[in-house]
Amino acid sequence: MKKLNFFFPTIMIFCLLFSTVKIIAINYLITFSGSGASSVVESVVVQNLTQGTSVVVPAGFNLRLTDTSTDIDLIYSDLSEMVVTPNPFTNHAMVTFFAKQACNTQIDVFGLDGKKILSAKKDLMTGNHKFGLDLPAGLYFIHIQGLGFSYTTKIISQAINTSKAAIIYNEIQPSKSSPQKVQAPLETSMLYAANDRIIYKGISGIYATIVADVPTEDKNINFEFVGCTDADGNNYPVTNVGGQIWMTENLRTTTYCNGTIIPQEINLNNWSKLTTGAYAIYNNNGSNEPIYGKIYNGHAAINPNNICPCEWHVPTNAEWSIFITNLGGETTAGTKLKTTGTSFWNAPNSGTNEFGFSALPAGARSNLGYFGELGATTYFMTSTVPTDPKYILLRGIGNGTQVFSNESVKTFGGSVRCLKN
Repeated sequence: MKKLNFFFPTIMIFCLLFSTVKIIAINYLITFSGSGASSVVESVVVQNLTQGTSVVVPAGFNLRLTDTSTDIDLIYSDLSEMVVTPNPFTNHAMVTFFAKQACNTQIDVFGLDGKKILSAKKDLMTGNHKFGLDLPAGLYFIHIQGLGFSYTTKIISQAINTSKAAIIYNEIQPSKSSPQKVQAPLETSMLYAANDRIIYKGISGIYATIVADVPTEDKNINFEFVGCTDADGNNYPVTNVGGQIWMTENLRTTTYCNGTIIPQEINLNNWSKLTTGAYAIYNNNGSNEPIYGKIYNGHAAINPNNICPCEWHVPTNAEWSIFITNLGGETTAGTKLKTTGTSFWNAPNSGTNEFGFSALPAGARSNLGYFGELGATTYFMTSTVPTDPKYILLRGIGNGTQVFSNESVKTFGGSVRCLKN
């Protein structure tokens, strides 16, 4: 009976402890690879569009998507270079971390009440390090601190027979190189809930490819790197939607593919009289160009010298129609193409940016030379000339959910997104 009386409260304490903690329900490991123009992934910018958060995953790191909600607030959240596996654990856990500099490193384990359970200090070289961890059943926090790095995370022990607590140092793999060259994979963590929409932007030198996803399991994201460099040397990220590869930024070139210069026209009256290709920057203010790109008139959009990077082209109206169909149709496609929030779009903004196209409200320059609609509308030039050769077809997105069609004379100016041949 004594044994039962002793065991029952222990179980009760264990159950009460875990009844206050929401065990991780989502725990997806996302790995990355490259193909096409490059097989090396130098970094990945990850955006959780649903939650409005982002992280950068360095080369050689994996991404851990977790629902980390608990009833306990963590003081620290830097998990980018420390991994605990398994977690929760029943026998013992393995902790891996990267020491950024040779130093005396402090390792501390705290209980739920904040009391220090374990403590160790060790001189470590730069590189990847591992140690084993034995803990009685309970919830703990581990904190590792050294010169230039500080990591903290929670650990859940579900051990039944273990009553001791111990840190067992295992091995060192010294290296002065960056984390991607250590043997054990390291991870960057991101808060994730079911049905959150994620955009991954893989970067490899001059190449950048965007992949959109709603993760439901462990998976590998492969970035098909494609060259997209205009005649001025500007590089553009790309995304593949339904087999079409699109630029995800507005064109900024001042040169046609064949090397011919595209003139800039500042004067209002001159713009309205143009019969050849030209570009402008919104309000003739150079600070707008890095954000919104350049504005090109219809003559430039259809110029046979090709305003786009070589092996790319200004899409036809029919190609835009295919694109919009792949997005679910004109009625809602505008929402899916626009960036989120009201940093650029006027409120209210329905944009979800579901495919990483990142349409911005770049406004336009009218056929009379006036600038307008910045923050409210974007117009994309097509290369399609309707029955009347004085006109050109456009696609536009406003503050609503639609992608609309329009015709305008060729002195009208809008943005250009190029499509891979």
